[in-house]
Amino acid sequence: MLNPSVGAVLPSNYPAQDYGRLLERMRAMRMGAVGIRVLAGGALSGSAHRHPVASPPPAPMGSGASYDADLHRAARLMPLVTEGFVDSLPEAAIRFAIAHPAMGAVLVGMASPEEFEAALAAVLKGPLPAAALQRLAELNADLSGEAG
Repeated sequence: MLNPSVGAVLPSNYPAQDYGRLLERMRAMRMGAVGIRVLAGGALSGSAHRHPVASPPPAPMGSGASYDADLHRAARLMPLVTEGFVDSLPEAAIRFAIAHPAMGAVLVGMASPEEFEAALAAVLKGPLPAAALQRLAELNADLSGEAG
């Protein structure tokens, strides 16, 4: 969700690597995808706090220049929660990932049974609705030109 370029066109000057709508090309070739780092290594948890058994903050891969930058960008997506589209950023990230028809599976890192239950509940709610995806696109457009 911090780098939606795998399924959508990025706004100009977006601070992340552009994957050029790879999911569309995969779908055209009748291939499915496995989404990894759905929570951006924890940045989309909405908090810098990490569970005691969680791994250390990772170096970003394709999302931003640093984990701190990813945390900052994730915080900018909080209107998805405050406007009632989802209950949490992790829920938004999981439901965003399963929204694309080429996504066959997602891998969600978790450090506790509660995090597993929350991930399962997000999947059971289904993909983000069109209105939430539109709002996410608006929020991502606001990030254009920021340093990654």
